[in-house]
Amino acid sequence: MKSKWFGLIFGLLASSMLSGHPDLVVQIDEITRQILLTPSRAELYLKRGDLYRRHNDWVSASRDFEKVRELEPDQAQIDWFQGRLAVDAGDWAEGDQLLSRFLQSNETHNSAYHTRAWARWQLGKPRAAAQDYAAAISFSERPSPALYRSLVITQFASGGDLLAQSAATVAAGLQRFPGEISLLGLGVDLALAEPDADRAAGYMNDLSAGFMRLPQWIFRQAVLACLQRDIEVAVAGFVSLMPTASGQVSKHSGNWTSRPELITKLSIEANPQTCREAVIQTLKGQQP
Repeated sequence: MKSKWFGLIFGLLASSMLSGHPDLVVQIDEITRQILLTPSRAELYLKRGDLYRRHNDWVSASRDFEKVRELEPDQAQIDWFQGRLAVDAGDWAEGDQLLSRFLQSNETHNSAYHTRAWARWQLGKPRAAAQDYAAAISFSERPSPALYRSLVITQFASGGDLLAQSAATVAAGLQRFPGEISLLGLGVDLALAEPDADRAAGYMNDLSAGFMRLPQWIFRQAVLACLQRDIEVAVAGFVSLMPTASGQVSKHSGNWTSRPELITKLSIEANPQTCREAVIQTLKGQQP
Protein backbone atom coordinates (compact mmCIF):
# COMPACT_ATOMS: atom_id res chain seq x y z
CA MET A 1 0.00 0.00 0.00
CA LYS A 2 1.13 3.53 -0.64
CA SER A 3 2.96 5.12 2.22
CA LYS A 4 1.92 8.75 1.74
CA TRP A 5 -0.45 8.71 4.72
CA PHE A 6 2.03 6.93 6.95
CA GLY A 7 4.05 9.25 9.08
CA LEU A 8 4.83 10.59 12.47
CA ILE A 9 1.35 11.99 13.11
CA PHE A 10 -0.30 8.60 12.63
CA GLY A 11 2.32 6.87 14.73
CA LEU A 12 1.73 9.36 17.50
CA LEU A 13 -2.02 8.91 17.19
CA ALA A 14 -1.70 5.16 17.42
CA SER A 15 0.58 5.28 20.43
CA SER A 16 -1.64 7.81 22.21
CA MET A 17 -4.60 5.43 21.87
CA LEU A 18 -2.69 2.40 23.10
CA SER A 19 -4.59 2.35 26.38
CA GLY A 20 -7.95 3.04 24.73
CA HIS A 21 -8.64 -0.49 23.50
CA PRO A 22 -7.29 -2.91 26.11
CA ASP A 23 -9.26 -5.83 24.69
CA LEU A 24 -7.64 -5.31 21.30
CA VAL A 25 -4.19 -5.11 22.89
CA VAL A 26 -4.73 -8.48 24.54
CA GLN A 27 -5.83 -10.04 21.25
CA ILE A 28 -2.89 -8.51 19.39
CA ASP A 29 -0.47 -9.89 21.98
CA GLU A 30 -2.01 -13.35 21.72
CA ILE A 31 -1.77 -13.46 17.93
CA THR A 32 1.78 -12.12 18.11
CA ARG A 33 2.72 -15.10 20.29
CA GLN A 34 1.18 -17.42 17.70
CA ILE A 35 3.12 -15.69 14.92
CA LEU A 36 6.38 -16.23 16.79
CA LEU A 37 5.62 -19.95 16.83
CA THR A 38 4.41 -20.18 13.20
CA PRO A 39 5.69 -17.12 11.31
CA SER A 40 4.59 -18.40 7.88
CA ARG A 41 0.83 -18.47 8.57
CA ALA A 42 -0.67 -15.66 6.49
CA GLU A 43 -4.05 -15.80 8.22
CA LEU A 44 -2.45 -14.77 11.52
CA TYR A 45 -1.03 -11.61 9.96
CA LEU A 46 -4.43 -10.92 8.40
CA LYS A 47 -6.14 -11.21 11.79
CA ARG A 48 -3.54 -9.13 13.59
CA GLY A 49 -3.53 -6.52 10.85
CA ASP A 50 -7.26 -6.04 11.19
CA LEU A 51 -6.92 -5.74 14.96
CA TYR A 52 -4.28 -3.06 14.43
CA ARG A 53 -6.70 -1.31 12.04
CA ARG A 54 -9.43 -1.33 14.65
CA HIS A 55 -6.85 -0.03 17.11
CA ASN A 56 -6.09 2.88 14.74
CA ASP A 57 -2.48 1.74 14.30
CA TRP A 58 -2.40 2.17 10.52
CA VAL A 59 1.35 1.56 10.16
CA SER A 60 1.36 -1.80 11.95
CA ALA A 61 -1.82 -2.87 10.14
CA SER A 62 -0.32 -2.06 6.75
CA ARG A 63 2.88 -3.91 7.63
CA ASP A 64 0.90 -7.05 8.48
CA PHE A 65 -1.23 -6.84 5.34
CA GLU A 66 1.87 -6.49 3.18
CA LYS A 67 3.24 -9.60 4.89
CA VAL A 68 0.06 -11.42 3.88
CA ARG A 69 0.67 -10.45 0.25
CA GLU A 70 4.24 -11.68 0.54
CA LEU A 71 3.17 -15.06 1.95
CA GLU A 72 0.04 -15.49 -0.19
CA PRO A 73 0.07 -13.25 -3.28
CA ASP A 74 -3.35 -14.54 -4.33
CA GLN A 75 -5.04 -14.13 -0.93
CA ALA A 76 -8.71 -13.61 -1.75
CA GLN A 77 -9.58 -11.05 0.94
CA ILE A 78 -6.49 -8.88 1.11
CA ASP A 79 -7.83 -6.13 -1.19
CA TRP A 80 -10.85 -5.80 1.12
CA PHE A 81 -8.71 -5.58 4.25
CA GLN A 82 -6.25 -3.12 2.74
CA GLY A 83 -9.00 -1.09 1.08
CA ARG A 84 -10.89 -0.71 4.34
CA LEU A 85 -7.66 0.28 6.08
CA ALA A 86 -6.97 2.94 3.44
CA VAL A 87 -10.44 4.43 3.88
CA ASP A 88 -10.12 4.40 7.67
CA ALA A 89 -6.79 6.22 7.34
CA GLY A 90 -8.23 8.81 4.94
CA ASP A 91 -6.49 7.64 1.77
CA TRP A 92 -9.67 7.82 -0.30
CA ALA A 93 -8.14 7.18 -3.73
CA GLU A 94 -6.17 4.15 -2.55
CA GLY A 95 -9.26 2.77 -0.82
CA ASP A 96 -11.38 3.30 -3.93
CA GLN A 97 -8.85 1.48 -6.09
CA LEU A 98 -8.42 -1.51 -3.78
CA LEU A 99 -12.12 -1.91 -3.06
CA SER A 100 -13.00 -1.63 -6.75
CA ARG A 101 -10.59 -4.43 -7.53
CA PHE A 102 -12.04 -6.52 -4.70
CA LEU A 103 -15.62 -5.96 -5.88
CA GLN A 104 -14.79 -7.21 -9.37
CA SER A 105 -14.79 -10.74 -7.96
CA ASN A 106 -17.05 -10.12 -4.94
CA GLU A 107 -20.03 -8.37 -6.49
CA THR A 108 -22.41 -8.85 -3.57
CA HIS A 109 -20.15 -7.72 -0.71
CA ASN A 110 -22.36 -5.05 0.85
CA SER A 111 -19.74 -3.82 3.33
CA ALA A 112 -17.24 -3.17 0.54
CA TYR A 113 -19.83 -1.07 -1.31
CA HIS A 114 -20.60 0.80 1.90
CA THR A 115 -16.94 1.53 2.58
CA ARG A 116 -16.17 2.51 -1.01
CA ALA A 117 -19.19 4.84 -1.01
CA TRP A 118 -17.65 6.90 1.78
CA ALA A 119 -14.32 7.07 -0.08
CA ARG A 120 -16.05 8.21 -3.25
CA TRP A 121 -18.04 10.83 -1.35
CA GLN A 122 -14.79 12.17 0.08
CA LEU A 123 -13.33 12.22 -3.44
CA GLY A 124 -16.17 14.50 -4.54
CA LYS A 125 -18.07 11.82 -6.46
CA PRO A 126 -21.59 11.90 -4.97
CA ARG A 127 -23.21 10.04 -7.88
CA ALA A 128 -20.74 7.14 -7.61
CA ALA A 129 -21.22 7.17 -3.83
CA ALA A 130 -25.00 7.02 -4.27
CA GLN A 131 -24.67 4.02 -6.58
CA ASP A 132 -22.56 2.26 -3.96
CA TYR A 133 -24.98 3.02 -1.11
CA ALA A 134 -27.80 1.68 -3.28
CA ALA A 135 -25.79 -1.50 -3.90
CA ALA A 136 -25.03 -1.83 -0.18
CA ILE A 137 -28.77 -1.70 0.55
CA SER A 138 -29.56 -4.13 -2.25
CA PHE A 139 -27.07 -6.73 -1.04
CA SER A 140 -27.82 -6.36 2.70
CA GLU A 141 -30.17 -8.81 4.36
CA ARG A 142 -31.10 -6.16 6.92
CA PRO A 143 -30.04 -2.73 5.68
CA SER A 144 -29.90 -0.13 8.41
CA PRO A 145 -31.75 3.20 8.48
CA ALA A 146 -28.33 4.85 8.27
CA LEU A 147 -27.77 3.30 4.85
CA TYR A 148 -31.02 4.79 3.57
CA ARG A 149 -30.08 8.13 5.06
CA SER A 150 -26.67 8.03 3.35
CA LEU A 151 -28.29 7.15 0.04
CA VAL A 152 -30.75 10.05 0.30
CA ILE A 153 -27.98 12.56 1.04
CA THR A 154 -25.77 11.40 -1.83
CA GLN A 155 -28.70 11.31 -4.24
CA PHE A 156 -29.62 14.87 -3.33
CA ALA A 157 -26.03 16.00 -3.75
CA SER A 158 -25.86 14.31 -7.17
CA GLY A 159 -28.76 16.34 -8.55
CA GLY A 160 -30.43 15.57 -11.87
CA ASP A 161 -32.35 12.31 -12.04
CA LEU A 162 -31.03 11.19 -8.64
CA LEU A 163 -32.52 14.28 -6.98
CA ALA A 164 -36.00 13.01 -7.83
CA GLN A 165 -35.08 9.56 -6.55
CA SER A 166 -34.09 10.89 -3.13
CA ALA A 167 -37.72 11.38 -2.07
CA ALA A 168 -38.54 7.84 -3.22
CA THR A 169 -35.64 6.54 -1.14
CA VAL A 170 -37.05 8.27 1.94
CA ALA A 171 -40.43 6.63 1.29
CA ALA A 172 -38.80 3.21 0.84
CA GLY A 173 -36.81 3.65 4.03
CA LEU A 174 -39.87 4.67 6.02
CA GLN A 175 -41.78 1.70 4.68
CA ARG A 176 -39.08 -0.55 6.14
CA PHE A 177 -38.56 1.56 9.27
CA PRO A 178 -41.83 3.37 10.07
CA GLY A 179 -41.30 6.46 12.19
CA GLU A 180 -37.50 6.49 11.81
CA ILE A 181 -36.74 10.03 12.91
CA SER A 182 -33.67 10.65 10.74
CA LEU A 183 -35.56 9.61 7.60
CA LEU A 184 -38.61 11.65 8.58
CA GLY A 185 -36.35 14.67 8.98
CA LEU A 186 -34.86 14.17 5.53
CA GLY A 187 -38.33 13.63 4.07
CA VAL A 188 -39.48 16.96 5.49
CA ASP A 189 -36.33 18.74 4.32
CA LEU A 190 -36.68 17.40 0.79
CA ALA A 191 -40.35 18.39 0.69
CA LEU A 192 -39.55 21.89 1.95
CA ALA A 193 -36.79 22.22 -0.64
CA GLU A 194 -39.07 21.34 -3.59
CA PRO A 195 -41.19 23.07 -2.13
CA ASP A 196 -44.09 20.76 -1.27
CA ALA A 197 -45.64 22.12 1.93
CA ASP A 198 -48.40 19.51 2.03
CA ARG A 199 -45.96 16.59 1.95
CA ALA A 200 -43.78 18.23 4.60
CA ALA A 201 -46.80 18.75 6.85
CA GLY A 202 -47.83 15.14 6.30
CA TYR A 203 -44.48 13.88 7.57
CA MET A 204 -44.67 16.20 10.56
CA ASN A 205 -48.06 14.84 11.51
CA ASP A 206 -46.37 11.51 12.26
CA LEU A 207 -44.28 13.05 15.05
CA SER A 208 -45.03 13.40 18.73
CA ALA A 209 -45.11 16.77 20.44
CA GLY A 210 -41.81 15.98 22.17
CA PHE A 211 -39.91 15.87 18.88
CA MET A 212 -41.48 19.10 17.73
CA ARG A 213 -39.84 20.92 20.63
CA LEU A 214 -36.35 19.97 19.43
CA PRO A 215 -34.44 22.75 17.64
CA GLN A 216 -34.21 21.06 14.24
CA TRP A 217 -37.96 20.52 14.24
CA ILE A 218 -38.64 24.08 15.40
CA PHE A 219 -36.54 25.15 12.41
CA ARG A 220 -38.57 22.95 10.04
CA GLN A 221 -41.87 24.18 11.45
CA ALA A 222 -40.72 27.77 10.97
CA VAL A 223 -39.70 27.07 7.36
CA LEU A 224 -43.04 25.39 6.71
CA ALA A 225 -44.87 28.41 8.12
CA CYS A 226 -42.70 30.63 5.96
CA LEU A 227 -43.55 28.67 2.80
CA GLN A 228 -47.22 28.92 3.75
CA ARG A 229 -46.68 32.71 4.03
CA ASP A 230 -47.41 32.75 7.74
CA ILE A 231 -44.41 35.01 8.22
CA GLU A 232 -45.19 36.08 11.80
CA VAL A 233 -45.20 32.47 13.00
CA ALA A 234 -42.05 31.74 10.99
CA VAL A 235 -40.15 34.67 12.45
CA ALA A 236 -41.17 33.69 15.99
CA GLY A 237 -39.76 30.23 15.37
CA PHE A 238 -36.47 31.53 14.00
CA VAL A 239 -36.12 34.05 16.82
CA SER A 240 -36.55 31.23 19.36
CA LEU A 241 -33.48 29.61 17.83
CA MET A 242 -31.32 32.73 18.06
CA PRO A 243 -27.99 32.06 19.78
CA THR A 244 -27.64 32.94 23.43
CA ALA A 245 -24.89 35.20 24.69
CA SER A 246 -22.57 32.19 24.85
CA GLY A 247 -22.92 31.65 21.12
CA GLN A 248 -24.83 28.39 21.41
CA VAL A 249 -28.50 27.55 21.19
CA SER A 250 -30.01 26.15 24.35
CA LYS A 251 -30.72 22.68 23.01
CA HIS A 252 -29.05 20.34 20.57
CA SER A 253 -30.08 16.99 19.24
CA GLY A 254 -27.84 14.61 17.36
CA ASN A 255 -25.46 16.49 15.07
CA TRP A 256 -27.88 19.35 14.32
CA THR A 257 -26.82 22.85 15.29
CA SER A 258 -28.25 26.17 14.21
CA ARG A 259 -25.85 28.53 12.46
CA PRO A 260 -26.24 31.98 14.02
CA GLU A 261 -25.79 33.84 10.72
CA LEU A 262 -28.46 31.74 8.98
CA ILE A 263 -31.00 32.04 11.81
CA THR A 264 -30.33 35.77 12.09
CA LYS A 265 -30.92 36.25 8.37
CA LEU A 266 -34.16 34.28 8.44
CA SER A 267 -35.46 36.16 11.48
CA ILE A 268 -35.01 39.39 9.51
CA GLU A 269 -35.67 38.33 5.91
CA ALA A 270 -38.16 35.48 6.24
CA ASN A 271 -39.93 34.88 2.95
CA PRO A 272 -40.63 31.74 0.91
CA GLN A 273 -37.51 32.14 -1.22
CA THR A 274 -35.01 32.69 1.62
CA CYS A 275 -36.60 29.92 3.70
CA ARG A 276 -36.43 27.43 0.83
CA GLU A 277 -32.81 28.39 0.15
CA ALA A 278 -32.00 27.83 3.82
CA VAL A 279 -33.34 24.28 3.69
CA ILE A 280 -31.39 23.56 0.50
CA GLN A 281 -28.26 24.94 2.16
CA THR A 282 -28.90 22.72 5.18
CA LEU A 283 -29.32 19.64 2.99
CA LYS A 284 -26.12 20.42 1.11
CA GLY A 285 -24.27 20.52 4.43
CA GLN A 286 -25.32 16.98 5.39
CA GLN A 287 -22.76 14.18 5.49
CA PRO A 288 -23.77 10.59 4.60
